[in-house]
Amino acid sequence: MIELAIWIIVSILVAGWLTTCIVIVNGKTAAILETFGRPHEKALTPGLRFKLPWPITMVVDRVNLQLQEVGENVSVKTSDNAFMTLPVKVQYRASDVPSGSVKAHYELENPEQQITSYILNNVRQTAAGMEMIELYRNRDSMEAQVQEALSERFVRFGYIIENVLVDEPQPSEEVKAA
Repeated sequence: MIELAIWIIVSILVAGWLTTCIVIVNGKTAAILETFGRPHEKALTPGLRFKLPWPITMVVDRVNLQLQEVGENVSVKTSDNAFMTLPVKVQYRASDVPSGSVKAHYELENPEQQITSYILNNVRQTAAGMEMIELYRNRDSMEAQVQEALSERFVRFGYIIENVLVDEPQPSEEVKAA
C-alpha cells in the first residue's frame, strides 16, 4: 500500500514536471528562452511550443510584437531664429523575426525612452537647417528623414520604425506676438 502511494506521488510529480515542457505563446507575442541562463538565438513564435523542462530551459520574458506609439513635443529653433514646437509621434514594433525579438528583449533597457531621445535629437537636427515657413511646407520630407535615421539606428536593436508623424508646428508665444 505504501509503495503504491509513493508510486502515485512520484508519477504526479513527474507528470507535473513534464508539463513545464509545454509553452503556449499568444498571438502577437514572442517568448524569450534561456537554457541555464544562456539566451536562445531565436524566440518562440505564437502557438503551442515545446521546450526542455524547468529548470533547464525557462521562458524569461514575452516580447510584444504589436505596433506601439511614442509621442513627444519637440522644441526647435529654425535657421531664421524662430522657436517652434513640433508634435512628433513614432509608431514602432519589435521585429517579428524570431532573432529580432531576442534582440529587442536584450539590447535596449527602455526602448520607449531611447526612441524618444533619438526623436528629439533627429527632429532638432533636421529643423535647425530649415526656416519657419519650410517647417510648415516640408513636414513630409522631415518625417521621411527622421524615419530613415531612426530605422537605420533601431533595426540593429530588433525594432522596426513603421511611421513618423509630424503634426502642425506650433510657434512660440514670442513668434505669435510678432
